[in-house]
Amino acid sequence: MWLASVLEWAAAVCMALSVPLMLWQLGVGIMGLFSVRKLRKLEDKTYRFAVVSCARNEEAVIGQLLDSLQNQRYPRECFDLFVIADNCTDDTAAGARKHGAIVLERQDKGHIGKGYALRWAFERIIGRWGDRYDAVVLFDADNLADPDFLLQTNEALCSGADVTQGYRAGKNPDASWVSGCYTLYWLGLMRFFYCARRNWGLSAQVGGTGFAFKTAAIRGDGWNTTTITEDGEFSVQQILAGNRIVPVREAVFYDEQPVTFAMSLRQRHRWVIGGMQIARRYLKEAFRCFARGNWSALDAAMYMLLLPALGLGTLFGAAGTIASALHAMTAPAAAVGFGASFLLGFLAIQGIALLTALLERVPIKKMWKSVLLFPVFMLPMSYLALVALFRPQAEWKPIAHTDRRTISDVSRSGG
Repeated sequence: MWLASVLEWAAAVCMALSVPLMLWQLGVGIMGLFSVRKLRKLEDKTYRFAVVSCARNEEAVIGQLLDSLQNQRYPRECFDLFVIADNCTDDTAAGARKHGAIVLERQDKGHIGKGYALRWAFERIIGRWGDRYDAVVLFDADNLADPDFLLQTNEALCSGADVTQGYRAGKNPDASWVSGCYTLYWLGLMRFFYCARRNWGLSAQVGGTGFAFKTAAIRGDGWNTTTITEDGEFSVQQILAGNRIVPVREAVFYDEQPVTFAMSLRQRHRWVIGGMQIARRYLKEAFRCFARGNWSALDAAMYMLLLPALGLGTLFGAAGTIASALHAMTAPAAAVGFGASFLLGFLAIQGIALLTALLERVPIKKMWKSVLLFPVFMLPMSYLALVALFRPQAEWKPIAHTDRRTISDVSRSGG
């Protein structure tokens, strides 16, 4: 009985500590219900872009990305296309050259991962052509860029943004209920996380692809990320440096999503472990930056604390429930409490999915399975956060991309 009491007390403490984090996220996220605050143009400039894509065995899709970039409604002399053929064993490099890209080939089996590849690439691109480019745009090889992506990104940079994040639409939302859930996830993140922060005047974060930054952001230390979620680490670095990350809804791109639940768990396991690594490395510095008046640093700290709090809450909550259930006197109450908590969480996630679908005008008739099963998609995050507490390492493994749709295909189908 005493063990159950101790565990229940620990779970209650974790819950109490989590309340400010959840209230902060709710208070910030509610601004996503409103129209995005307009940016004020500060300069009239046509930025010169180095558009970069890291590709590992992506011969099936790299051509479609490059074709969508070749057809940008942006002065062609103001951007160049680079493909980093990273440890490839297929014809990615040849295919990229065929579609007009400058190809840099890298072979380093000892340092595998996008962060290492980007550091290697920028040492060469900035080192050799640094004076030519004002900004860098990053895409994954499976992406497709809307014709106005660079134009809209340029507008945001001219409005004072140091870093921009484009609007991530699903390239294959109809492939499975899982890919549809990913589409809902990214649309909800854009509205209730990224754009909500823009409305509050806070820095957002970047989501791994479809983002841009001024070259000044990496001059000096270069691209200096070492965690397995290089996008999150880069975001925190920029926020702590006082740089402004702005989401741009008008800069649309399409991203191929995993189609099986097993693939999604593997990917999100890496995300969670990377988030834990970032928290251990940057949390103290975030609070120090807030003490100097950087409110975006406090926001970043509150976000970094979410995953550790989720993992600890899951650990003590599950242990306390099990201990109570094993005791005859408290078993009924434990069962009722667990059932009520689970149902409340399920309905809350379901509501967020439905609200996102309605606000973002998702074709619910086509994606009803994804809307209905979105809680099933999201609830494993508690388990993944728990696992990450005890296994803080994960190997980066690429996800195979096979969807050969073009920008014309997704534009006709509505994404």
